[in-house]
Amino acid sequence: MEPIVEITGVAHGGTCVGRLPSGKVVFVRHTAPGETVRVQITEELATRAFGDAIDVVVASPHRRAHIWPEAARHNIGGVELGHLSPLGQREFKEAVLDHTLRRIGGADIAEAANDVREPIRVASPGSRGTRTRFRTILNDEGRPAMRRYHSNDLVAIDRMPLAVAPIADLSEVTGPAGAQLRHVATSTGEVHVVEAGADVRITEQVSVAGSTYSYQLSTDRFWQAHEAAPQLLAEQVRSGLLGPGDPEGISVLELFSGVGLFSAPIHDVIGRRGRLITVEGSEAAAGDARANVHSSVEVRHGRIDRRSVRALLAEHSFDAIVVDPPRTGLGKDVASLLADSGAVAVILIACDPAAFARDLAVFVRKGYDVQWIVPFDLFEHTHHLETTALLTLP
Repeated sequence: MEPIVEITGVAHGGTCVGRLPSGKVVFVRHTAPGETVRVQITEELATRAFGDAIDVVVASPHRRAHIWPEAARHNIGGVELGHLSPLGQREFKEAVLDHTLRRIGGADIAEAANDVREPIRVASPGSRGTRTRFRTILNDEGRPAMRRYHSNDLVAIDRMPLAVAPIADLSEVTGPAGAQLRHVATSTGEVHVVEAGADVRITEQVSVAGSTYSYQLSTDRFWQAHEAAPQLLAEQVRSGLLGPGDPEGISVLELFSGVGLFSAPIHDVIGRRGRLITVEGSEAAAGDARANVHSSVEVRHGRIDRRSVRALLAEHSFDAIVVDPPRTGLGKDVASLLADSGAVAVILIACDPAAFARDLAVFVRKGYDVQWIVPFDLFEHTHHLETTALLTLP
């Protein structure tokens, strides 16, 4: 018989924590702190177990009808918090960030962070779709499908309710079985459904502090998926550069610079006397960036690791550093090199709370002060959280 479990906390990844009648810790999906649920165990190890809530005995006040019933019914991944209200989702993510800062960063890092941490900012309040990009795989019948959680099984879908309206309806999309599709709606009104790897050129526009920037890129390049994310994050980077003092004429290093989303406004902030060097791991994205930013910006393509960063810092000194690494974060070696560089300001952008805590700890323990931490909820109904921070040397 399935055990009844009282949920006492949260865990990174969209799961919650409780204990089985035996006392063993169990990580449970589809629930919330404070609930009591009946759990179907999906995996049991020597020290912990994993399971899904299949019946709610005591419900959280934040529980609601699932935002995407089809995903809940067929266990489609990527919508872990769809059963919670917007407020419940934010409280869940706040708890995860707090827990992660303490568990990975340590009590001192959590204390330094919480003193200046703002509540999660909501990009688009409401229930309408906000994603401008998502992927599907065509099943054996040539219909768009998504994978079940932790499975290769495909579930056909006729609609993607988390997406913006122009790409949400999938009922007319067909093609060869096995094709992987990218569904893209741009800020300029373009709509594309293309196979992954196709180099279809698109234009995005972003307004930052009264200026509008245009970006040329391929549908295959990385671009922030939430419709409001490019503007919100670019404005946050700009705010960080303005924070420590007048940025006119300073030297800036930007790592993981992509197609130049932040580079263009950074150039305008530091002015003609300033210097901006950007480094991007994708050669194709770096190529797009060269077309998107001012000719005075030095756009480089190459690996971003201990060896390359050490060489770059030996070649140049920088007043400020902007980093937007992938989900794995900077890593201790690269973070340590940057923290030892003497840069007065570091703007850290992270899409994973654990990576954020690890990288933040390196800078703080090497003498940086945390001026602000601003988290953004850019992936409603999922466990993902974007966190930004401004770090300065005293």
